[in-house]
Amino acid sequence: MLLKEKTSIITGASRGIGLSTLEIFLNNGSKVIACYRNDNEKFESKLLNLKKNFPDKIFEIKFDFNNDENTKQAAIDIIKKHPNIDILVNNAGAITTSSFLMTPIKELESMQKVNFLNQMLFSQIILKKMIRKKSGSLVNVASSAAIDANEGRLAYVASKASLMSATKVLARELAPFNIRSNCVAPGLTDTNLMKESTKEEYIKSTTENLMIKRIANPNEIANVIMFLASDLSSYITGQTIRVDGGMN
Repeated sequence: MLLKEKTSIITGASRGIGLSTLEIFLNNGSKVIACYRNDNEKFESKLLNLKKNFPDKIFEIKFDFNNDENTKQAAIDIIKKHPNIDILVNNAGAITTSSFLMTPIKELESMQKVNFLNQMLFSQIILKKMIRKKSGSLVNVASSAAIDANEGRLAYVASKASLMSATKVLARELAPFNIRSNCVAPGLTDTNLMKESTKEEYIKSTTENLMIKRIANPNEIANVIMFLASDLSSYITGQTIRVDGGMN
């Protein structure tokens, strides 16, 4: 088991890539604090089954990255109950699509808050504990869109690009404490978030330009997150790994 006796925090754990990461981490021996924003029946049912299969291994906490105080309090509550954090996966995120000239500045602010600023607030509190322990791994989940600068996605792209840049800065600052910082940039992935935010014709045309002619399964992204979280990647830090099926 690659994450045996590790304690991990996964944000955005109720669906898509986050839910797949939660399951893969549990199957590899980690205790997991699953962070989520909205209740949904599918996640509640999955959570019940996971708790049966992994007793005393999974703990959930509900909060919203759109709310500063809510985010700060959640981080404080987590470290009070689970002071020995080994892995932090910043996977939570939101997306919006509109041409720049039609994008309200409030939307830019909201994307930065959810996808970057409050993730950094949350990380600050958690990382202080990891620094005292002098070990750990931080994995941020960005997007290939932040590299390719997809049109109609300026607010989203800017927030995810901020996360990618922060990953490298944190790698430099955290290295003396034996904490690694890396980023995963998924391409099109079969999640509800992608289906809700991406037109079918764009999915089709993009898939045709991939070397691997299909969109990703969330497990394929989660496996890379686990690799970066585990000791298999002990000499990797400050990197962004694209997981996009070979985008041309």
